[in-house]
Amino acid sequence: MARTLIAKIDTTRSGGEPPMTNVDAAASPNGMYFPWTETARLLVQTGGTATNVTVDVATQVDGLDPANRVVAVAATTPVGNIMGPWGPEYRQADGNVYVNFSSATNAKVCVID
Repeated sequence: MARTLIAKIDTTRSGGEPPMTNVDAAASPNGMYFPWTETARLLVQTGGTATNVTVDVATQVDGLDPANRVVAVAATTPVGNIMGPWGPEYRQADGNVYVNFSSATNAKVCVID
């Protein structure tokens, strides 16, 4: 199954509430991505169900595969949990960052850049 794009918003001086995208249930536990930039942050909100967010490491270190980054997001985070920035070690060969969720139930996500 193809991964689902996570919507990216650009910040502005005038501000605004970020438009959140529902975590794709068909993509859980795998399957979402966003284009890598040096400044991208991932914002994850939950509404009653906890989720573990796994961000895949793309490169080896000394010929070894390092552990992927796993961030636990509590069951209710109305403001959201913000993560990042993501260094170049998270950029996959296709230029994207791969994000996986242990649960899609009541989870929303966006990328702020």
